[in-house]
Order: sequence, then C-alpha cells, then structure tokens
Amino acid sequence: MRNTFVKLISSSLSLQAKSKAKLSANRVSVGDASANLKSIDANRPWSAFELTVVTKKEKGHIPLRGMVELPHDPRKHKEVVLVFAEGQDAKDARAAGADIVGGEELVQDLLSGSQALPTKAIAHPSILPHVQKNLARMLGPKGLMPAEKRGTVTTDIPSAINEARGKVGWRGDRVGVVRLGVGRIQFQGGQLEENIRQFVDGLRSGAIVDAAPGQPRRLTVVEKIYLSSTQGKAFELRL
Repeated sequence: MRNTFVKLISSSLSLQAKSKAKLSANRVSVGDASANLKSIDANRPWSAFELTVVTKKEKGHIPLRGMVELPHDPRKHKEVVLVFAEGQDAKDARAAGADIVGGEELVQDLLSGSQALPTKAIAHPSILPHVQKNLARMLGPKGLMPAEKRGTVTTDIPSAINEARGKVGWRGDRVGVVRLGVGRIQFQGGQLEENIRQFVDGLRSGAIVDAAPGQPRRLTVVEKIYLSSTQGKAFELRL
C-alpha cells in the first residue's frame, strides 16, 4: 500500500515537472521577442512595445500603482506638468519649467473645460484641500490626483517637477494585471531589455509600488510576463 502511494506521488511530481518544463519552453528572451515584433511593425517606427505583467493576487488585494523612472524614455510626447500653487510657490513652479500653474482659478478652469487636463499634476499642501474638494472625481479616475505618497504633494515644487518629467506612472487592475509601455520599435540594442528589467525588478522588490508614508515596501509576486507591440502578438518572456 505504501509503495503504491509513493509511486502515485512520484508520478504526480513527474507530471508537474514536465508541465513546468513545457511552459518554460514556450518562453522566449526579450531579444527574440523584440526581433519578431520589430519584423511585424518595421514600417511603424513609433509603434510601442507594451509589457503585461501578471501578478499574484493576494487576499484583500488593492490594485497596484506607482511611478518608475526607466533608463530609456518610451514616451512619444513630453509630459505636460500642471502645478497647483499660489504666490512664491507658483513663481518657483514657473521658473522650474511647469507647463500650467495656478491656484483656485486654475481649479475652476479645469472644471469648466477651458483648461485641458495635463499628464502630470502636482500640488502644494496649502491648496490641496481645495483641489481635493473640487477635482477628486475628475482627476482621481485618471490617476492625476496629487498624493503625498506619490511625491506629488510637496513643498519642494521644483524637485517634484523634475521627477514628474522623468518618471512614468503605471497601475494594475483588479485582478493583478499590470500594463506599461516600455519602448518604441526604433529602440536599439539592449535598451528595451534594460527598461523591462528596471520595471520588473522594481515591481518585485516593491521599490516602485506606492505605499503610505512610514509603511514597508509592498513585495509583489510576478507570475507571468508578456511583451507585445502595436500590431504584433504577445510573447511570454523568460526573465
């Protein structure tokens, strides 16, 4: 009886090992995946590479989100940075290169539609309550609501502007899938792989995941990673 049980366990483990080996065999390197995708999008130099990361959904799961600074900027257009500030802080924001600066009047312009939405928003703490009261429903769903844990509510406006121009925002969905543009078809050599590794390593370690001030990093279990392009299919990566 015992020998039969041992054989069943051994057989089960063998099948699991074969299954894992088969799954691993379907995975490809970043170089092979990008070469295949480039051949499909060769005539579209601004086509994008998109990374899809499937993470393990934990109990009481809160969708992941955060900011990451990639070694090679994948964006086609520069960031439009808006700063909610008044007085000297507004002057500092303009001097630091903010595209749109204003206080309560800017809030009204956004509500009326006379001011287009930016790609990044920063707020001085003194005006944050007014922004939250009037714009939370507009900016929140778009990931534009300034927040202290993201470094976009601060008294050091110039530093926040520099950071906003260099970092890319990302967010996961309710089932733990994260998507991010990580490159363009015209990227050369190892640029794409450097971007992918920077993001995946930061996700796993929690270094790029938003956390409340004083809270420990939120480690993430990455289950699968896929690379696709604008016109191409998705390849599962071996990382």
